[in-house]
Amino acid sequence: LPQTVDALMELPGIGRYTAGAISSIAFNQPSPILDGNVIRVLTRLFAIEGNPKEPSVNIILWQLAGELVRESANLPLPNKSFSAQGLQFSGTCSMLNQSLMELGAVVCL
Repeated sequence: LPQTVDALMELPGIGRYTAGAISSIAFNQPSPILDGNVIRVLTRLFAIEGNPKEPSVNIILWQLAGELVRESANLPLPNKSFSAQGLQFSGTCSMLNQSLMELGAVVCL
């Protein structure tokens, strides 16, 4: 399985979100993920107004998600075998994206 967003997007049926999720979560690549949950977190955290599906707003959200995950790549992982509630994380990029998705699903209702 390819590890980069570009290579993953060459596979049939894999778009930007899925490619980012696979490369980030499975391979700890600094790839942004933008789903409904992440949109809820980012729009609240950065006070972004407007419809997230509008191209101008969507571009800003993808940029923010990208900046956050790239910065997370520079953070140290507390322990290489770090796990929480039985979940294994491949690194800080994986942890950030999964945390944003979980926060949006559980807190931002």
